[in-house]
Amino acid sequence: MATIRNFQEKDREAVREICIKTAPEAAVKIENGRNYILTMYCDYYIDCCPEYCFVAADEKDEAVGYILCAPNYEAYKKDFKKYIKKIFSFSLYRGVAAFFESKISGRFLPDYPAHMHIDILDGYQRMGIGTQLVDALRKKLKNEKITGVMLVVGSDNEKGCSFYNKYGFKQLRNLGEGIAMGIKTD
Repeated sequence: MATIRNFQEKDREAVREICIKTAPEAAVKIENGRNYILTMYCDYYIDCCPEYCFVAADEKDEAVGYILCAPNYEAYKKDFKKYIKKIFSFSLYRGVAAFFESKISGRFLPDYPAHMHIDILDGYQRMGIGTQLVDALRKKLKNEKITGVMLVVGSDNEKGCSFYNKYGFKQLRNLGEGIAMGIKTD
């Protein structure tokens, strides 16, 4: 069984590897796609809010799963453009910023101010690690008086939806190309 603990800087490379291994294969075949995924779904959370990031560590204390969270999505969104401007070329920055605004902005409800991302290596998914990671984050958010956390799943991703339903998330709204799922902290 894995141990759930707070993210430590030594986990960054393992978290990045999990992020790439669990990403859609087509998305990581090109360097820009790989950089985009690592930036948007991994590094920015860690750099922005490391205290809201947890890992599932194996018996060697190496990360085999993670949950990353931005406790205030509005602040996250505001600073994200500045962050990616430093990393990407101007043309790619414009594309990423436009995608972020069109696909992600305006999706979050006031009762669910936090936004999260979770990934677990295949061999560990059936061990209850997802539930443990979600519980650790919910406890942290509840202690900070944050009422709920959301994520967006592709509307054609039945496996993803059932994965989150199993952890107690409910569908809040269908956004066309994605489904907003949320869970309360109480």
